[in-house]
Amino acid sequence: MKISKINAFFRRLGELQIKYRLYVLTVFIIVTVVCAAGLAKFKIANGSEGWYGSGDQLNINKEKYEAVFGNSHGLGVLVCADDVFSEEILTMIQHLGDRMMAEIPYADKLTSLVEVDIPVGNEEGFEVVKPYSKGIPSDPEALRERKEFIMRGTEKTNSLINSLVNTAGTETWINLSLLPYGGEADEESLEVGYALEDILQSPEFQSSSFKLYGSGQPYSDVQEELYEFPDFALRVILGFCVMLVCLIIFVRTVLGVIIPALATVGAIASVLGGMAYVGVKADSSLITLPILLGIALSIGYSVHYINMFKLFFYRTGKRLESAVNTIEECGWSVFFTVLTTVASLISFALVDMRPVAWVGQTASLVVLAVYLYVAILIPIFLSFGKDSSPNPKYDKGATRVDMAFSRWADVVQRKRFLGILPMGRCGAEKAFPYHHNFFCSNVCLRPGNYEDTGQL
Repeated sequence: MKISKINAFFRRLGELQIKYRLYVLTVFIIVTVVCAAGLAKFKIANGSEGWYGSGDQLNINKEKYEAVFGNSHGLGVLVCADDVFSEEILTMIQHLGDRMMAEIPYADKLTSLVEVDIPVGNEEGFEVVKPYSKGIPSDPEALRERKEFIMRGTEKTNSLINSLVNTAGTETWINLSLLPYGGEADEESLEVGYALEDILQSPEFQSSSFKLYGSGQPYSDVQEELYEFPDFALRVILGFCVMLVCLIIFVRTVLGVIIPALATVGAIASVLGGMAYVGVKADSSLITLPILLGIALSIGYSVHYINMFKLFFYRTGKRLESAVNTIEECGWSVFFTVLTTVASLISFALVDMRPVAWVGQTASLVVLAVYLYVAILIPIFLSFGKDSSPNPKYDKGATRVDMAFSRWADVVQRKRFLGILPMGRCGAEKAFPYHHNFFCSNVCLRPGNYEDTGQL
């Protein structure tokens, strides 16, 4: 299909778009409001769940583990102190363990220095001994004896050393296994993680004599939500501010800044809200990528349409005609870039990894939505208003930068590459025999640039 026919097709679309602009605006407002309302159901998938497909060996092993033990998730608290076998620290460990068992949902079994079971051999075989089954002693000698009992032997003969407690006696773990979740894994994991976070942030566990560090997938999910999500929001806000600055620099009109900004927000909100309606969760680690991509592309699309409108409006002074001409000239070139971008992003959806597939689906939809909002709304909004007199000053460009590039193009054409091309019947024909027709249409067909042989 020739470019002229494609442009004619976009011109017909532009004529319909401007003719029924009020109806088109109404439809876009309704669609945006309905889709954006879906943001109330917007959810984010936390953690590494879904990074690997159902057929991956890691997921197969995970399913086998959960079939036997019930839950692959667990919680841990690392206790750091000068001496974890002191009465103060052991009392704190006991109290912390009691609260974890009582307050954390799906708590199953707790393992700590206070709750540890140690098998000891005897004449009949072996017996299981709890060093602190009768309580935590206050006598230093009794504390020392229990410490020696727990730390007896070496790392090779004692599985507790450098596993539950380090050899120096300055660090120890409190481990909590979990029962199988009764509902959706992401939501239950967050509930478990927040319960541990509340316990660790309690005033009774804030002391200069010890430090507590939480761990485990549920706790990591909570930390990500508490600290990383605000950072994600800050990045998006900064990206949006950069977009406004770029529009101010390149467009320099109030409508040229406001309209693309509203179109960008509407497009991204519509995509994320629409996906929330169908239950698609965003990935926590990659959520900013489609949003920032949409903001970046919106700048380029908007500048193309706004500058092209200004060029036609300066030439004719007629808003409706300029809007239609803008759609005709920019329609195919911008749409082609959108097609190539969407095609490359859709390929991500074929990867059997949920976050990568989500990025591919969401980013391609955001790119398409941004294009539709910009290509449809900007010409419509700019078509409203009064006509004005043509301005011959901007016959070759919409801005001073355009005029500067136009003058530079004239210089390049007149100088014929600064004398590099060989002279003769037609220098372009000798230098570029296979591209002669194209080259002559841009350089040679100017007065004085070629010797008339009757062949051009």
